[in-house]
Amino acid sequence: MDYSVWVTLDGKRLNIAEMTTDHFKNCIKMIKRSKFLDVMERYDTVPEPPPRYVVDYDQYKPYLNTFTKELETR
Repeated sequence: MDYSVWVTLDGKRLNIAEMTTDHFKNCIKMIKRSKFLDVMERYDTVPEPPPRYVVDYDQYKPYLNTFTKELETR
């Protein structure tokens, strides 16, 4: 997976360096929320209704480092 490109929900490919700071923060929240939900699913305690936007935490975890490094340069 190319961690220098983020693919939006509608399939748009964004170069990480061109994303806004707010978009980074929202993506970080979504990835972290996905980790929380993954753990909750193991214990059958997912909230109702479940959050709308989640991703596979293990697959998207490397983006956390990418976003953090990019935020430090701004």
